[in-house]
Amino acid sequence: MKRNILIILIILISTFSANLTAKNNKNHAIILSTNTFMYKYPHAKSKITGILSEHETVEIIECKKSKGLFSSSKFIKIKTDNNKKGYILRANAFQITKLHKISWSQENKKHPSRLEYIFYKNNKFVFKIKYKKVDSLKIVRKRIVGQYSINGREIKLSGKKYKTTLFLFKVAGKNVLSPFNFRLGSKIPSAYLFRKK
Repeated sequence: MKRNILIILIILISTFSANLTAKNNKNHAIILSTNTFMYKYPHAKSKITGILSEHETVEIIECKKSKGLFSSSKFIKIKTDNNKKGYILRANAFQITKLHKISWSQENKKHPSRLEYIFYKNNKFVFKIKYKKVDSLKIVRKRIVGQYSINGREIKLSGKKYKTTLFLFKVAGKNVLSPFNFRLGSKIPSAYLFRKK
Protein backbone atom coordinates (compact mmCIF):
# COMPACT_ATOMS: atom_id res chain seq x y z
CA MET A 1 0.00 0.00 0.00
CA LYS A 2 2.76 2.44 0.99
CA ARG A 3 4.63 1.53 -2.19
CA ASN A 4 1.58 2.32 -4.35
CA ILE A 5 1.16 5.72 -2.64
CA LEU A 6 4.86 6.45 -3.24
CA ILE A 7 4.55 5.58 -6.97
CA ILE A 8 1.47 7.82 -7.30
CA LEU A 9 3.32 10.69 -5.59
CA ILE A 10 6.31 10.30 -7.95
CA ILE A 11 3.99 10.36 -11.00
CA LEU A 12 2.19 13.49 -9.71
CA ILE A 13 5.50 15.30 -9.04
CA SER A 14 6.82 14.34 -12.51
CA THR A 15 3.65 15.60 -14.19
CA PHE A 16 3.78 18.88 -12.24
CA SER A 17 7.47 19.38 -13.18
CA ALA A 18 6.75 18.65 -16.84
CA ASN A 19 3.89 21.19 -16.89
CA LEU A 20 6.07 23.78 -15.14
CA THR A 21 8.91 23.24 -17.65
CA ALA A 22 6.47 23.47 -20.56
CA LYS A 23 5.14 26.77 -19.21
CA ASN A 24 8.66 28.16 -18.71
CA ASN A 25 9.57 27.25 -22.30
CA LYS A 26 6.68 29.27 -23.72
CA ASN A 27 7.31 32.76 -25.03
CA HIS A 28 6.40 34.97 -22.07
CA ALA A 29 6.82 38.68 -21.46
CA ILE A 30 6.89 40.93 -18.40
CA ILE A 31 4.86 44.16 -18.51
CA LEU A 32 7.12 47.17 -17.90
CA SER A 33 4.56 49.95 -17.79
CA THR A 34 2.29 50.96 -14.90
CA ASN A 35 -0.89 50.90 -17.03
CA THR A 36 -0.56 49.09 -20.34
CA PHE A 37 -3.60 49.14 -22.60
CA MET A 38 -4.64 45.92 -24.33
CA TYR A 39 -6.30 46.54 -27.69
CA LYS A 40 -8.69 44.44 -29.78
CA TYR A 41 -6.63 45.05 -32.92
CA PRO A 42 -2.97 46.07 -33.48
CA HIS A 43 -3.42 49.84 -33.58
CA ALA A 44 -3.90 52.52 -30.92
CA LYS A 45 -7.33 53.64 -32.21
CA SER A 46 -8.72 50.14 -31.69
CA LYS A 47 -11.08 49.32 -28.81
CA ILE A 48 -9.32 48.95 -25.43
CA THR A 49 -10.21 45.52 -24.02
CA GLY A 50 -8.18 45.62 -20.82
CA ILE A 51 -5.45 47.30 -18.77
CA LEU A 52 -2.37 45.36 -17.64
CA SER A 53 -0.31 46.19 -14.58
CA GLU A 54 3.42 46.54 -14.10
CA HIS A 55 5.16 43.19 -13.31
CA GLU A 56 2.30 41.17 -14.88
CA THR A 57 3.39 38.14 -16.94
CA VAL A 58 1.68 37.44 -20.28
CA GLU A 59 2.10 34.82 -22.99
CA ILE A 60 3.10 36.07 -26.45
CA ILE A 61 1.01 34.51 -29.21
CA GLU A 62 2.31 36.53 -32.15
CA CYS A 63 5.22 38.90 -32.59
CA LYS A 64 5.99 40.35 -36.02
CA LYS A 65 9.35 41.87 -36.91
CA SER A 66 9.33 45.65 -36.79
CA LYS A 67 9.09 47.19 -40.28
CA GLY A 68 8.27 50.82 -39.61
CA LEU A 69 7.31 53.39 -37.03
CA PHE A 70 3.57 53.27 -37.77
CA SER A 71 3.22 49.60 -38.73
CA SER A 72 1.21 47.00 -36.81
CA SER A 73 4.54 45.32 -35.94
CA LYS A 74 4.85 47.84 -33.08
CA PHE A 75 2.29 45.57 -31.36
CA ILE A 76 2.47 42.01 -30.05
CA LYS A 77 -0.49 39.69 -29.61
CA ILE A 78 -0.71 38.33 -26.07
CA LYS A 79 -2.76 36.13 -23.78
CA THR A 80 -3.23 36.93 -20.09
CA ASP A 81 -3.40 34.49 -17.18
CA ASN A 82 -7.22 34.60 -17.34
CA ASN A 83 -7.09 33.69 -21.09
CA LYS A 84 -7.96 37.14 -22.45
CA LYS A 85 -6.33 37.85 -25.82
CA GLY A 86 -5.40 41.17 -27.36
CA TYR A 87 -2.59 43.44 -28.54
CA ILE A 88 -0.16 45.58 -26.56
CA LEU A 89 2.65 47.90 -27.61
CA ARG A 90 5.91 46.00 -27.93
CA ALA A 91 7.72 48.83 -26.08
CA ASN A 92 5.72 48.03 -22.91
CA ALA A 93 6.95 44.45 -22.55
CA PHE A 94 10.22 42.57 -22.02
CA GLN A 95 10.23 39.23 -23.85
CA ILE A 96 11.78 36.54 -21.65
CA THR A 97 13.12 34.58 -24.64
CA LYS A 98 15.17 37.68 -25.54
CA LEU A 99 17.05 37.16 -22.28
CA HIS A 100 18.53 33.77 -23.14
CA LYS A 101 21.92 32.86 -24.62
CA ILE A 102 22.88 36.51 -25.08
CA SER A 103 25.82 38.35 -23.59
CA TRP A 104 24.56 41.14 -21.31
CA SER A 105 27.62 43.23 -20.59
CA GLN A 106 28.81 46.42 -18.96
CA GLU A 107 32.20 47.98 -19.67
CA ASN A 108 34.16 50.65 -17.86
CA LYS A 109 36.89 52.20 -20.02
CA LYS A 110 38.09 54.61 -17.35
CA HIS A 111 38.97 51.73 -15.00
CA PRO A 112 39.29 48.87 -17.52
CA SER A 113 36.77 46.25 -16.54
CA ARG A 114 34.02 44.13 -18.10
CA LEU A 115 31.07 42.45 -16.41
CA GLU A 116 29.01 39.94 -18.36
CA TYR A 117 25.91 37.83 -17.66
CA ILE A 118 24.65 34.95 -19.79
CA PHE A 119 21.26 33.37 -18.99
CA TYR A 120 20.05 29.94 -20.12
CA LYS A 121 16.55 28.45 -20.48
CA ASN A 122 17.21 25.88 -17.73
CA ASN A 123 17.42 28.75 -15.18
CA LYS A 124 21.21 28.68 -15.03
CA PHE A 125 23.41 31.75 -15.41
CA VAL A 126 27.10 32.50 -15.87
CA PHE A 127 28.61 35.74 -14.56
CA LYS A 128 32.05 36.71 -15.92
CA ILE A 129 34.22 39.41 -14.42
CA LYS A 130 37.34 40.80 -16.05
CA TYR A 131 39.35 43.74 -14.71
CA LYS A 132 42.85 45.14 -14.51
CA LYS A 133 44.43 45.54 -11.10
CA VAL A 134 45.19 49.17 -10.23
CA ASP A 135 48.62 48.47 -8.75
CA SER A 136 49.79 46.20 -11.58
CA LEU A 137 49.16 45.27 -15.20
CA LYS A 138 47.72 41.93 -14.16
CA ILE A 139 44.29 41.09 -15.60
CA VAL A 140 41.97 39.29 -13.20
CA ARG A 141 39.24 36.97 -14.47
CA LYS A 142 36.45 35.41 -12.38
CA ARG A 143 33.56 33.17 -13.32
CA ILE A 144 30.44 32.51 -11.22
CA VAL A 145 27.80 29.93 -12.07
CA GLY A 146 24.40 29.66 -10.42
CA GLN A 147 20.61 29.58 -10.69
CA TYR A 148 18.19 32.42 -11.42
CA SER A 149 14.46 32.98 -11.09
CA ILE A 150 12.21 35.68 -12.54
CA ASN A 151 9.52 37.39 -10.50
CA GLY A 152 7.91 40.33 -12.26
CA ARG A 153 10.75 42.68 -13.30
CA GLU A 154 13.20 41.07 -10.87
CA ILE A 155 15.81 38.47 -11.81
CA LYS A 156 17.11 36.89 -8.62
CA LEU A 157 20.54 35.27 -8.98
CA SER A 158 22.10 32.85 -6.55
CA GLY A 159 25.50 31.15 -6.82
CA LYS A 160 28.26 30.01 -4.51
CA LYS A 161 28.92 33.01 -2.20
CA TYR A 162 27.01 35.19 -4.66
CA LYS A 163 23.50 36.66 -4.45
CA THR A 164 22.12 39.65 -6.29
CA THR A 165 19.05 40.97 -8.10
CA LEU A 166 18.84 42.51 -11.57
CA PHE A 167 15.89 44.48 -12.92
CA LEU A 168 14.34 44.46 -16.41
CA PHE A 169 14.01 47.77 -18.24
CA LYS A 170 13.47 49.32 -21.66
CA VAL A 171 15.71 52.22 -22.69
CA ALA A 172 15.05 53.86 -26.07
CA GLY A 173 13.00 50.80 -27.01
CA LYS A 174 15.86 48.39 -26.22
CA ASN A 175 15.88 45.66 -23.58
CA VAL A 176 18.40 46.38 -20.79
CA LEU A 177 19.22 45.10 -17.30
CA SER A 178 20.32 47.03 -14.24
CA PRO A 179 21.37 46.09 -10.69
CA PHE A 180 19.37 49.12 -9.46
CA ASN A 181 15.59 49.37 -9.33
CA PHE A 182 15.04 52.74 -10.99
CA ARG A 183 11.53 54.03 -11.50
CA LEU A 184 10.12 52.98 -14.86
CA GLY A 185 10.43 55.79 -17.38
CA SER A 186 13.23 57.55 -15.49
CA LYS A 187 16.58 58.33 -17.11
CA ILE A 188 19.09 55.62 -16.18
CA PRO A 189 22.83 56.42 -16.30
CA SER A 190 24.57 54.29 -18.92
CA ALA A 191 27.14 53.12 -16.36
CA TYR A 192 24.37 51.25 -14.50
CA LEU A 193 23.10 49.29 -17.51
CA PHE A 194 23.82 45.85 -18.94
CA ARG A 195 23.19 45.82 -22.68
CA LYS A 196 23.01 43.08 -25.30
CA LYS A 197 26.23 42.42 -27.21
